[in-house]
Amino acid sequence: MPKLLRCREMLKRLRAHDKRFSVSVERGKGSHRMVVLTTKDGESHYPFPCHNDGAEIDRRYLRDIINYFGLPPDIFD
Repeated sequence: MPKLLRCREMLKRLRAHDKRFSVSVERGKGSHRMVVLTTKDGESHYPFPCHNDGAEIDRRYLRDIINYFGLPPDIFD
C-alpha cells in the first residue's frame, strides 16, 4: 500500500511517470482538485481532496489513482 504523500510530491511522481499528468484547481469543488491525464482520445479526471500543496493525501486516494489510471502499484512507494 502506498505511503502518505503531500499533494506536490504526488504530482511530481505522476509527472515523472508521464508528463501528460497535471492537477487542475479550477475543475475541483471546494478544497478538491482534479488529477488530469490528457491523451489523444481526450482527458481522464480523478478528484481528490487537497487543502494546499503541503496537505497529505490519504492512502485510499493514492490507491484509487493507481487503479483509475492503471499505474504501476509501486509508483507512490
